[in-house]
Amino acid sequence: MPKLPQLTIDAPGLDGAQLRLTLDDVALNAAVLGISIPVNPGAHVLRATLGTQAFEQKLELREAEPQRAALGRGEQRLVVR
Repeated sequence: MPKLPQLTIDAPGLDGAQLRLTLDDVALNAAVLGISIPVNPGAHVLRATLGTQAFEQKLELREAEPQRAALGRGEQRLVVR
């Protein structure tokens, strides 16, 4: 049985209540910050908006591989590690 990849989105130093997140144009609740969530393998687009700042990151998730996306104050994009 295939294992779904896990995605963790971090936003250190940012107010999660003010952060608007979407994954493939589906809204995510800020409660997912810092928690590994299962995501289907393949290409995805993660977007975040904070006030007038907008961030976008294209992700390629592979079966059973965890990925972490971090958004921090002063950064101009989402960073996937």
